[in-house]
Amino acid sequence: MSKELPPRNQEKYGIGKKFNRLTIVGKLPKEGTNSYRLCKCDCGNPEILKVSISNLGRNHTTSCGCYFLEAITSHGMYGTRTYRARYDMLSRVYDPAHPGYSDYGGRGIQVCDRWRESFENFFEDMGECPEGYSLDRIDYNGDYEPGNCRWATLSVQGYNQRRRSNNTSGRTGVYFSTRDGVWRAQIGFEGKVIPLGSSPDFEGAVKLREEAELKYYGWNKE
Repeated sequence: MSKELPPRNQEKYGIGKKFNRLTIVGKLPKEGTNSYRLCKCDCGNPEILKVSISNLGRNHTTSCGCYFLEAITSHGMYGTRTYRARYDMLSRVYDPAHPGYSDYGGRGIQVCDRWRESFENFFEDMGECPEGYSLDRIDYNGDYEPGNCRWATLSVQGYNQRRRSNNTSGRTGVYFSTRDGVWRAQIGFEGKVIPLGSSPDFEGAVKLREEAELKYYGWNKE
């Protein structure tokens, strides 16, 4: 007796299937490698939404926007530094149109479920953002989650960035001066680039950089 074949994976996203507040009401032709569905929201919004299967399956799109609106009006902190920090974090990770997306969501960085769920959770874990500070990941290759995030000055954030793609020495703040034929070191601090001196060899310039890192920031980043 032949066994019944399991339904195709696409049927998971068939008409009538429900994802959070969204119900699929129609299908659209595939666009390249992306598949989309037409959805209606439980809130009663008459608008028909075009949502990718990927966003439905990963809970990236959960409503027509009503859930987000409810969240920002309930805590009374709409427009504050703390609120904007969370909003910008989510945009960098989940909005492909964001100018920084390729450095965040585009390379696999995620936001933990707890912080995606509500602003209140984010605020409970992080507290209020001090003036002059912004959200920083301690491990710049890690996700946005408790234990890997802190409020940091722009100077600290700049220092804690991953090595730039155009760095040819393999060490941030160390470069070879073809004009002088020596290795030079520098460091950024409070919006200024501070020259640290030069060395005839790479290791000497690295030492200059490491000493400055401890002086200005208290730890060596690499």
